[in-house]
Amino acid sequence: MGVGGGKTHALITLYHLLKVWMLNFRIRDLDKMAVQLRAAGIAVEIDPQSYLNGRFASLHDPEGNPIQLWQPAKPAAPRVASAAPAA
Repeated sequence: MGVGGGKTHALITLYHLLKVWMLNFRIRDLDKMAVQLRAAGIAVEIDPQSYLNGRFASLHDPEGNPIQLWQPAKPAAPRVASAAPAA
């Protein structure tokens, strides 16, 4: 091992452990996108839970960096206030 090899390896390992960023792509149809990615040989994990702000899936780029796909929830239909009966 060269001079500083152990320290360099430790720093590189620490760098990989501390990666906390992630790309997030907003998409229209999570299921269709997952089918396309899987057809290209990319592993995609769709979160089975739907959240108030939408649905999510996760995958990794070729270097192992995390990527999140987000399909926003459809806006709720506007509520129409009913007219109060005349007194």
